Amino acid sequence: MRRRAFIILVGGAALPGLFTTALRATAQQTAKIPRVGILSPASSEEAGTLAAFRKGIRDLGYVEGQTIVLDFRVSKGDYDVLPALAVQLVRVPVDVIVTDTTSATQAVASATRTIPIVMAASGGDPVALGLAASLNNPGGNVTGVLLLSVQLSEKRLQLLKLAFPAITRSRCCSIRPAPSGRQACALQSKQPSSSVSRSTPLQ
Repeated sequence: MRRRAFIILVGGAALPGLFTTALRATAQQTAKIPRVGILSPASSEEAGTLAAFRKGIRDLGYVEGQTIVLDFRVSKGDYDVLPALAVQLVRVPVDVIVTDTTSATQAVASATRTIPIVMAASGGDPVALGLAASLNNPGGNVTGVLLLSVQLSEKRLQLLKLAFPAITRSRCCSIRPAPSGRQACALQSKQPSSSVSRSTPLQ
């Protein structure tokens, strides 16, 4: 799959363009209706981000069941089953896989090195997590939208200090399996620029 650099922003405005680029690259190789896999820890296919994705597909002119097939796999909050669900999508097989969390992206990347992966709104650092060689030239089969949540962690702490000058200690809490949360907590614990001390992340 020919791929551009990761898009770095707050929001997913560039995702439709990345998705269609991946899909067209696949469509050039086959005349069949494209099948798109979606992997998410969401509670159901009707969850907010997935419903928005469905709407985006319609806005792009696709008709589900006629010009495109969407194959959802949701773990209902259980991060431990994401790898097994990723393998299911690979075995279908699907033409492109869309993920909406860093954990889902890691699961898919471990399951396939050939199927294009479009990472939507990931907060983790794809380079540090081994998902990309660099942001400008990702290499491999992963591309997508990167939210600077990890890099913004120190800025959030600085704002907290400005809002509450008397604060001297903070605690970083994250969902245990979420790589972006662990990275953010680790980054905060290493930053020396604030007078606020950090305690061990809750996991």
